[in-house]
Amino acid sequence: MERIVIFDFDGTLFDTAEAMVVIFRKSFQEVGMDCTAEEARHYMHQSLQETIAESRVPKESIAPFVEAILKFLDCPEANAVTKPFPETREALALLERLGIAMGIVTGNTVPHVKGILSANGLEGHFLSYVGSDVCEAHKPDPEPLLRCLEAWPEELRGNACYIGDSLQDMECAARASLPSVLIERTPGEYEGYLGLKASNLIDAFSLIGISAKS
Repeated sequence: MERIVIFDFDGTLFDTAEAMVVIFRKSFQEVGMDCTAEEARHYMHQSLQETIAESRVPKESIAPFVEAILKFLDCPEANAVTKPFPETREALALLERLGIAMGIVTGNTVPHVKGILSANGLEGHFLSYVGSDVCEAHKPDPEPLLRCLEAWPEELRGNACYIGDSLQDMECAARASLPSVLIERTPGEYEGYLGLKASNLIDAFSLIGISAKS
């Protein structure tokens, strides 16, 4: 049976932490609010709706704030510090070589993600993309993952898994009844998490039975 691996994007395939610091700080400034680098790194692991609620963006500033996020997503300052993780190319090439289908479910927008992938020569690996611009529900709601799976025949969807770097990714997978692996790039960040956990993509693959010898 064909296997399917679906990835989160930010913090999983690409190191976008410093880019998100740029984006969030500029966006909050647009609506007259402050945002520290630490806060921005926290916000990148949750939905924009959760960030708006947690940071108490005034009701009248929500639309301008969202517009600012979209405006700054592709600003040169952010793009300059957006890089694939060291093992990303190797990991995607391995799945491609093994004939394993790939998709992306992200809280980011699909055009932005495709643009970054294209700039790094990696767009051709993925069959299905679902981002915050594709469906109304967002992670940890299962709808984005379920929508992504629609790219494959129903009989293949039971052999899919999700790899992400946040607890909301893991909750999304659980609610979609998919196995998942949490990428913990900072040792101890998710010390209490009891599910499958790896420090990088290659190690994550080994936890789900995928290796160069598969």
